[in-house]
Amino acid sequence: MGGNLQRFTQAIGVLAKTDRIDAQVIAKYAATLKPEFRPIPDKTSQKIRDLLARRAQLMEMSTMEKNRLQIMPKPLHRSIKSLLRMLQNQIEAVTRQIEQEVAKVGHWRTKMEVITSMPGVGKVLAYTLLSELPELGSLNRKEIAALVGVAPINRDSGKLNGKRRIRGGRHRVRTVMFMPCSHPSNATPYSSAFMSA
Repeated sequence: MGGNLQRFTQAIGVLAKTDRIDAQVIAKYAATLKPEFRPIPDKTSQKIRDLLARRAQLMEMSTMEKNRLQIMPKPLHRSIKSLLRMLQNQIEAVTRQIEQEVAKVGHWRTKMEVITSMPGVGKVLAYTLLSELPELGSLNRKEIAALVGVAPINRDSGKLNGKRRIRGGRHRVRTVMFMPCSHPSNATPYSSAFMSA
């Protein structure tokens, strides 16, 4: 069971666990809370997700090696640079694979053109949005913001007005969106207003 479902099970006082009880709890959870429906991704979308995850891992390793290059003694630089070249080759190979997979999906190419027309939005962010956020284009801005997890959540009680914070949502999308939104060279009237809010 997922985390939300486990907490729901505890909240309604169910301690026993059998397949039949699990099925009843899941049915009650769905009827009561109406959780977000996420369609099972098709094979191409899943493959692109996996490739994006692998690219992020390679980028992280590359950053770590670049940091080591700044602090490790000079005799080790040759080894670090060699590994950096290998990582860069791997990043480029995975990126080419992602582009090939995206090219296979006709409606994705159209969406890619629209998404990348915004200043600061590159291919990696566009690929992430297409694979992790298939609802894009079918929901309004408030709904999509809540889905991603960038809509501020109220924390008020009585006379207390708590600080609004973002939480939940799809963390991969938020992570990839952060740099384009925060970099000054990518500023638009909309992103500037968002960042200064």
